[in-house]
This record gives sequence, C-alpha cells and structure tokens, in this order.
Amino acid sequence: MKYYKIYGVVILYHPEPNVLKNIGTYINGIERLYVIDNSEIKDLELIEKIKDLSTKITYIDNNGNKGIACALNIGAQLAIEDGATWILTMDQDSRFEKESLQVLIKWITSNDTEKVGIISPYHLINNISYKSEDRVIDKLTVITSGNLLNLEVYKKIGPFEEKYFIDSVDHEYCLRLRKNAFLIKVH
Repeated sequence: MKYYKIYGVVILYHPEPNVLKNIGTYINGIERLYVIDNSEIKDLELIEKIKDLSTKITYIDNNGNKGIACALNIGAQLAIEDGATWILTMDQDSRFEKESLQVLIKWITSNDTEKVGIISPYHLINNISYKSEDRVIDKLTVITSGNLLNLEVYKKIGPFEEKYFIDSVDHEYCLRLRKNAFLIKVH
C-alpha cells in the first residue's frame, strides 16, 4: 500500500457556524487544511473557533473575494510547496458522511493513480443520492467539493482557470484533465 501526503483546502465566503461541524468530518483524514477566506467582512469569533479546531489548520485571509479558482490555486500551490501529493478540495457547506473520505484515500493508496487527475465521492445533493452501485466509475466532470486532486497531475496541466470566478471552474478543469488523457473517477 502506497503512502500519500494528503492536504486539504476549504474556501470560506461569509460562513455559517455549521462550517465547524463540516470541517470536523474530514480534518482527521488529512495532514493539513488550508482555510482560504474570501469574505470581505470577517466573522472574527468564528475564525478563532475554526483555528482552534486543530493544529492542522492554516487560516489565510484572501483579502476579499477573488473567486473559487484563485482560492483553490492558493491551496494547491501551498500544498505542493509543503510536499503534498494530493489535495482535498472542499466547500464550506460540504461534509463527509461516515468513512467516505477514508474510502477515497484507501482507493488511491491501493490503485495505480498515475493517470488519475481526480477521485471524487458520490455526492448527496438536496438529500438525493447519486450513488447507484458500490463501484468506481469514470466521469466526464464532477463538482469540486469532496474531491481528491492529484497534485502531480495539477503541476502538468496547470492551475484552475481564474477567469471563471465561481461557475464553470470545476467543469473547465475536468474537461482539461480529460483533454490531456487524465481520468476522473467516482467512488
């Protein structure tokens, strides 16, 4: 079984207090979490609670909303500089159920991932599960939140496209992965 150094990034924008619970569902599965705050006005009390969750958390004030792509790139670049091999990309309102992050991590440590750009979970959106079977499938695109992004592949195909502020960031990146013969897996 291979070992990978897995970091994470979560992007904040005027977060609600439930962000604490959401971070709690994945912080123990990663080695470091970059919390990139795109909020113009900061909730200083909530920021302190986030910092107090774990010594693994690095809080970064992005000095205003520079978009999702910019924040993802900051997290990915810092993770690369720190020697991480994969990065978990999260939204502030997303969380993991039970052991689903560990399932993704086990999959990357047990499989050849040289051509895998992203391994994504099946998502539960508005209480609708999109998981049809307990198997790994190929997808054309996936949403950004909950993904493990292969940082070796990120270095090869380049950063998230910052001209897309929020919408299309995930789809453009996935399509670029596919154009460069990298896979997107869902487990």
